[in-house]
Amino acid sequence: MGTRETYTEKLACPKCGTTGSAKLEENANPLHRGNRLDRKVIEINGPFQAEPKLDAPIRCAQCDAVVLD
Repeated sequence: MGTRETYTEKLACPKCGTTGSAKLEENANPLHRGNRLDRKVIEINGPFQAEPKLDAPIRCAQCDAVVLD
C-alpha cells in the first residue's frame, strides 16, 4: 500500500461566498490511477459536506454548489 499525504485545503463557495477548510489525504503514488490521485476527506470545517467515499466532491451545505471537485 502506498504512502498518503495529508494537507489542509481552504474552501470558498463560488456561489454564496461561504468559507472554511477541509483536511484531505491523497495517495502519494497514483500508479494504478493514471494522472489522478485518490482523495479522501478526513475533516471539514465550515458549512460544507462530502459523501464518505474516495474522490467525492465537497459541496456547500447552504447552496449546494460544488466547492472542490
